[in-house]
Amino acid sequence: MTLYRAEVPVKEAAVEEVTRANNQKEPRELPVFLLGKGFKLIVVALIVLVIGGIWLMMYVKGNNSDDAVVDQTPATSVSIDEATKTKESSKTEQSASKEKSTDEKTDKVTITAPEANSGSMNYVVEAASVDELTMTIEATGGDSWNSITTNTGEAVESGLLAAGDKKEIKLVKPTNLNVTIGNSQGLNMSINDEKLEFATDAITQNITIEFKQK
Repeated sequence: MTLYRAEVPVKEAAVEEVTRANNQKEPRELPVFLLGKGFKLIVVALIVLVIGGIWLMMYVKGNNSDDAVVDQTPATSVSIDEATKTKESSKTEQSASKEKSTDEKTDKVTITAPEANSGSMNYVVEAASVDELTMTIEATGGDSWNSITTNTGEAVESGLLAAGDKKEIKLVKPTNLNVTIGNSQGLNMSINDEKLEFATDAITQNITIEFKQK
């Protein structure tokens, strides 16, 4: 009986120790994957995505803002036909300008008169082309009688030119001309708009016109 009573307290103490040990809660440990490098990379990636999303939203909003500058200048369009017409017109104008310049050079004549005035004078007419020239006679100071023949005696013009009358004579491949003019002070004579200056001390003029190629 003495041994049984002595063992009871020992058993009770052992039971209390086991119960106390079971009641003590062990601290929780974090999952292994939360402490690994993979988790850290995922967190960094999420942060980058969030920041990128915010930036994209701000960028789109800025482009759609009413404060954005819009070029309202109307666009100018030129059709191919209009461009072609303009180009062709420019070429035509340039060609016409060149032709006019060439014609002016061809038509331009130089008339050389003798230094001394007399009733019989020799004029030299020089032109880039003497194939065809135009002689103009105009009675500006009364009636004027005139006679124009070639150096071979062929008649070119002859007769009375009444005051105020004007006549143009085509000279095709002209040879030297012999010209007699009555009332020369009342007659204007020109070749391709280049005037012949007559002697002022003679009413009747007997002149010779010689043609030369420049």
